[in-house]
Amino acid sequence: MSSVKPQVSQSAPKTFKDRLDEAARESRRPTNNRAESSSPSLIEKVAEYVPAASGLLGANKNNQEKREEALPSDVPGPPNRPEHDDHIAEFVREQHRSKKPDGSIAG
Repeated sequence: MSSVKPQVSQSAPKTFKDRLDEAARESRRPTNNRAESSSPSLIEKVAEYVPAASGLLGANKNNQEKREEALPSDVPGPPNRPEHDDHIAEFVREQHRSKKPDGSIAG
């Protein structure tokens, strides 16, 4: 038995699978008229996951611009210590002082 597929005539409407296949083939063809591709290249992906490699690969220009945009201009200082922080610190010090040299708790 030979497996001969019937020829699909061009006048017949294309099935969904045929349209998907055609779209996939079109997307794989290299086009020079695209200014910038919407999907990142392999180098950009590697530079994103391995920041140290971005300098070697030459992909750090865009990343540097993104980092500069992401950093806020006014970086606040460290947060203020809460009012009850001294009480907590003293409690922890007491707990450490109550241990005997062998590591057991004094009783």
